[in-house]
Amino acid sequence: MEKHLYIIGNGFDRHHGIPSNYYDKGGGPCFRKWLDENEYEILCEIDDNFGRTDELWWTKFEESLASVETLRVAYEEAFECYPNFGSDVFHDRDWYDAELSVENRLNIVYFDIVSAFRKWINQLPLGNPMKKIRIEKSDSIFLSFNYTDTLESLYEVPSSNILYIHGKANSDDELILGHGLTYQDLQRVLEQYETVESGDYVYQRAKDAALNSVSSHRKKTEAIIRENKEWFNGLFDVTNIHIYGHSLNCIDMPYYRMLFEMIDRKKIMIEMSCFKEEDCENAKKLMNVEGFSRSQYKLIELKDIQIV
Repeated sequence: MEKHLYIIGNGFDRHHGIPSNYYDKGGGPCFRKWLDENEYEILCEIDDNFGRTDELWWTKFEESLASVETLRVAYEEAFECYPNFGSDVFHDRDWYDAELSVENRLNIVYFDIVSAFRKWINQLPLGNPMKKIRIEKSDSIFLSFNYTDTLESLYEVPSSNILYIHGKANSDDELILGHGLTYQDLQRVLEQYETVESGDYVYQRAKDAALNSVSSHRKKTEAIIRENKEWFNGLFDVTNIHIYGHSLNCIDMPYYRMLFEMIDRKKIMIEMSCFKEEDCENAKKLMNVEGFSRSQYKLIELKDIQIV
């Protein structure tokens, strides 16, 4: 008996006409444009703290959340809050003003980004029913990386059959958004750009505060997997995997490694949708790394399995 697992990514929503992309180089509806029209101050905050936010930055939005100009932020706050040792009102706590200022500055910008992101997600329109694709709903389970309820609203998939791994829009769920770099990863990146004298105590504490703030907004995939261990354990009898509209970015690879550990690799058949050549290359690379033979998977376009 066949059992299907559908893994749903942002390309699935976009196929249904939902403007859920972070950036549209053609100027169409997207998160970047919504911010420009509705939360312009937050857009300015982003530019002030993340530096050059170009097309690539917005296209890889979640990964870019680690691209805070950490050294510049630390230097600016250290300069602004440097203790005046000759002042009659100098106190020992003044040593820590810079790091507190860094924490406050970055916590505010991340909070504002997440708050704006939730507002944007919650107002996205429903998908176009004329774009529906063939989905086997019997004996199927769904892993959605999307925040929208397209599977429920368009396909009438029971919510009990869907794991919204990063939360669901228009609900009380926390919407999980973040990059994939640890504190150590960020530290290694910064080492090549360090210019300030390392012995400066105020600056070093400000830099450490910046690193801590940025790394704390890493998407904690390991914890999410632990929280959903029972769901992953239930994948042992899955026979068919359909990966629709997911970009297979490195941030989400721990989820794939976990689910591939749970299935019977010898019996599995995998179907993956591609929108552009890069998607196809990413799909082939994943299959090769995970040891699946070419006969075990096929690449498709969502338009090829559209019902209408």
